[in-house]
Amino acid sequence: MIAPLNTVTDCRTAAPLHDDGYRWRYIAVWGVGWLLLLAAIAGLVIGIVLSTFAVAFPLMAVCLLVFALMYRDAARLRYRAGSGLLGGLCGERGSFAPRTMDELIAACDTARRSGDRLSVVGSAWSNTLGQRTVRGRRLYMHRAVGRLGNARTWLAGTPLKQIQRELAAEDPSVQLVGVPGSSYVTIGAWIATLGHGNSGPAATHGLVIASAKVYDQATGLSMDMSPLKVMEAFGKGPGLAAQYVVLSVTAEEGIYENITVKRQGAQLVNLTDANWALDKRSVMRAVFIGNTKTLALRWIPHTGTELAESTVLKVWLFVFAALGWGSAMPYYKGKDSTGRLSDEVYLFPDALTPPQLWSQMILNIVNYELYTKDITLDASTLLQISDRLQRIHSEHGGRTELRTLGKYVFFDMAMWANTNAFRDAFAALHELGVNKCAQHPGKYVHTKETAACGGVRLVSVKEL
Repeated sequence: MIAPLNTVTDCRTAAPLHDDGYRWRYIAVWGVGWLLLLAAIAGLVIGIVLSTFAVAFPLMAVCLLVFALMYRDAARLRYRAGSGLLGGLCGERGSFAPRTMDELIAACDTARRSGDRLSVVGSAWSNTLGQRTVRGRRLYMHRAVGRLGNARTWLAGTPLKQIQRELAAEDPSVQLVGVPGSSYVTIGAWIATLGHGNSGPAATHGLVIASAKVYDQATGLSMDMSPLKVMEAFGKGPGLAAQYVVLSVTAEEGIYENITVKRQGAQLVNLTDANWALDKRSVMRAVFIGNTKTLALRWIPHTGTELAESTVLKVWLFVFAALGWGSAMPYYKGKDSTGRLSDEVYLFPDALTPPQLWSQMILNIVNYELYTKDITLDASTLLQISDRLQRIHSEHGGRTELRTLGKYVFFDMAMWANTNAFRDAFAALHELGVNKCAQHPGKYVHTKETAACGGVRLVSVKEL
């Protein structure tokens, strides 16, 4: 156990908010984009009303052209990575966007001969969550996609959702269970950030369930890493992990039959509810803690008649899971639904569209995730966590998604970016028995001082 820093003054000066200009740059870039769109609409209206087509229509055409160029997939990816207006439109000097394994290795070799270390960009989802700009020469992975041969091996830029579709089409149909719910995450980023899903006790597996071929930027060598070696390389913290570039990934474990599962939900109020939530039959499970209420979800194997899903219930589920508003709490009792595992893994919609991300930046909402093994999650402890974090979110907004994997407990927290909110959240975890934890490097990353002000010590995943 560690003590918080000695005085309030220590904490105020020791733990500033992370800020490299990413948020305001993104707001400014797409502020220009929306002005261009409005100018194009205004040009059209003026041309029609005043019959000044010779002036209005060229203006409209120029504005629409620039906006269309900004909205291309490649440009939107660069903006998510932190580029400015021109960098997003034209690309950055010295960056790479290879397609094949040979091109990936050649790009790494070229940068190494120049004395540069590449910064890898998958979908840049991590940058939007963490409000973090990609620095240095970039290695874009969005074109390095596809399966390599007949094995369960894919180039590192392949989106996990594409891989899940391929696995679902196999005979027998299978799925990876321990994957994030975002359809944009690439398999390389999943490995490099030691990502996970919401696996339940009936689908146990290790934290790392794949091997990888990586390029070592320090030595210039390509090597094959077992799951254990992947943990060794990428579990020591983002600084040391940046030495490696994931080239391809091979799924090793955590692959389960694509069965039909029943999704059930219940409000968490008492010990009976908590024991229900911790059902060992669950293939997947998650607990969403909002500002006044907590919702437990579980997915258990199902045979027999299929159960239709309520569209209204699903909408309220999305609202509560995203925002944590107690008033949006869906009433699940007697409203179970069924679906294939392949559909339920990606139950929650996710978007990387400029309007959604722009709103996120305007509101200054961040998402971070903490891993710990200091808590043994039983029914009583789950209720204590629910009560304490409800009080945090009633004060600072947002929600927590609680997940588990073996002895790991994951706190996936979203809230307004505020120094006091972060410190209060760490203090709440400390009260619940968390003395040390690691953080997901692909989301918002806290300083050690911020955690220490709440009485928690930040360590690497490997140290856990």
